[in-house]
Amino acid sequence: MGNISRNLEGKLMDAMFHNTSYAGGNEIWVALFTTAPDDDGPGTEPGDTYVRRQMTPTSKATVAGKTQITNDNALEFPVSTASWGTITHIGIFNHETNTAADNFMWWGALEDDRTIDANMLLKFFPNELKINLD
Repeated sequence: MGNISRNLEGKLMDAMFHNTSYAGGNEIWVALFTTAPDDDGPGTEPGDTYVRRQMTPTSKATVAGKTQITNDNALEFPVSTASWGTITHIGIFNHETNTAADNFMWWGALEDDRTIDANMLLKFFPNELKINLD
């Protein structure tokens, strides 16, 4: 299950009801969070060697009554040199580094939290991340 950010909600409402164009992002960046985000903004991203990873989305599909897109590419985060803590959520941004609310689009909890200690690598295989809207 995922949540659309308040920023994206506003853009979609303007597009639907005020004939304002919205083209979406040309790039999709996956962020990891150690604290829960909410509709108004992202959670806390790890430090150390962490960087967001660019996602290539699959075509949308209907799965169990929900519209779903998954990652078409593997998302491999850098090997940690220190603890990143426990990753509890992911987020979708339309920018590689900007953390402004204007760039935060979607967020969701991981099914299983992942603790990242020093010298660990976190990887999501193709089709492992499931972004749903219902």
